[in-house]
Amino acid sequence: MPFHAAGFEILESLPDALLITDGDGTIAYANLRFAALFGYTPAEVVGAPLDRLMPGRFHLSHQSRVKGYVRDPHVRPMGECNGFYALHKSGTEFPVEIYLSPIHAGGRLFVMAAVRDISQRQQLEAELRLSRDDLEQRVKARTAELEETARQLELEMAERALSEERLLQLQAELSHVARLSMIGEMSSGLGHELNQPLAAINNYAQGCIRRLQAGNADSGALVEALQRISREAARASDILTRFRRFARKEQLDREWVNMGSLIVDAVQLSEVDAIKYGVEVDLHLNGVLPQLYIDPLQIQQVIVNLIRNAIEATADTQGSRQVAVQVACADKDWIKVEIVDAGHGLLAESVEQLFKPFFTTKNYGLGMGLSMSQRIVQAHGGSLSARANDGGGMTFFFLLPLADVSAYEA
Repeated sequence: MPFHAAGFEILESLPDALLITDGDGTIAYANLRFAALFGYTPAEVVGAPLDRLMPGRFHLSHQSRVKGYVRDPHVRPMGECNGFYALHKSGTEFPVEIYLSPIHAGGRLFVMAAVRDISQRQQLEAELRLSRDDLEQRVKARTAELEETARQLELEMAERALSEERLLQLQAELSHVARLSMIGEMSSGLGHELNQPLAAINNYAQGCIRRLQAGNADSGALVEALQRISREAARASDILTRFRRFARKEQLDREWVNMGSLIVDAVQLSEVDAIKYGVEVDLHLNGVLPQLYIDPLQIQQVIVNLIRNAIEATADTQGSRQVAVQVACADKDWIKVEIVDAGHGLLAESVEQLFKPFFTTKNYGLGMGLSMSQRIVQAHGGSLSARANDGGGMTFFFLLPLADVSAYEA
């Protein structure tokens, strides 16, 4: 049964290829953008089965999905069809994302599908993965050199006094390398995270252009679209700002810092990995937290590293996919930060090895994150520890002293 698009002229102005099928999977409508994506004219596909637009290996599973969708029609967002490919008229396959939405017209159920070619995004993600792997190799080699330099310096300190400034510079460089390693590991998730606001900006901009070209632009609608473009641009800018601030190289520099704000920023910086692995991070700030005299970038690095480790450990489990971050004053002298995951946990002997340089349980890990984190916490007069949870998973926690600035200056 053909779909009468009267009243739906706006479908022709949308930037995505649109198909409308009946409940049997027969194509009832296709917009002009469809022709540019698939190579068919709308007249060539209306009345044809939807199977024509996909490789043969998807036909059987697609028929089953069509029946299931008709039984329970609902809006399905882009990205829920990972690994799905469409078929161009020329016989060429290309990866797509599909957004499904039910439409009721003439007493019948129709399904509208917005189709988006994600070839370029996949290529970008592949390039980001290659860049990340290359960065990891270079970081690992550089880290080994820096760790050896650090060991030599420790031996020489027994024979003569070393410059405190040199030690601080070395620690800052090691910390910077560790942050670059984390940025490299998060790069593929960063690309996907930035794609969402950029895609939204493109959609709204294209819609405005088409309305202006058609001469039926409504000023109110255009203002609303431009406001949305502005919000999405600000969102992308905020993402990049967090990563740029985290990746910068600085000398150790203590200052008075609000611990609550620092924890919130660290959790936001970890959102890319949380979204990538489908893990929820719950932040619990118990009471009013005091200010600490610390190096904020160094302590933030420790928190981000522990949260990312917890996210990756939790991502492989079948149960709870939550990571809890808890912050509270342990007593009048200490503040305590806990990161609790529901991962596989570790054997007792492995827990004892966790903070040794180059020890790692990851296939791609450098084995420097926890070692570097322990050094940072100890340099601030605190301690970093770990324990296995009774119900599975691990808890990493560190204590920082609540002392006045004169203690550090002394």
